Amino acid sequence: MNSIKIKLSLIANSIAIFALSILSIISFYFTKDSLYQSTLYTETELLKATQISIEDFRSRNISLLNTLEKDILNLPYEALNSQDNIINNAGAILKYYRNSGNLLAVYIGLDNGENIVS
Repeated sequence: MNSIKIKLSLIANSIAIFALSILSIISFYFTKDSLYQSTLYTETELLKATQISIEDFRSRNISLLNTLEKDILNLPYEALNSQDNIINNAGAILKYYRNSGNLLAVYIGLDNGENIVS
């Protein structure tokens, strides 16, 4: 009687081990696939957000440069004919753009290679 109980217990435990092994393999496969899909979706959304942010940054900077160009070109020729005149007349415009645009620096390059920085 004792031997039959041990044999039945051994068979039942073997079936349980086999079933749990199959269940764990299937669970691992579906969890891995689900995790992969979730990570792929998250990273794709992050890249889309980054792309939109970069495009907005670029378009904002181009817009700022175009308006800065118009403002400087609206100054009379006498205000831009020498380095001192540029500093005196365009310096305030550069400083205004730097402060209002929340920029690190705004500058104009001169013919001799020097920069006038806000």
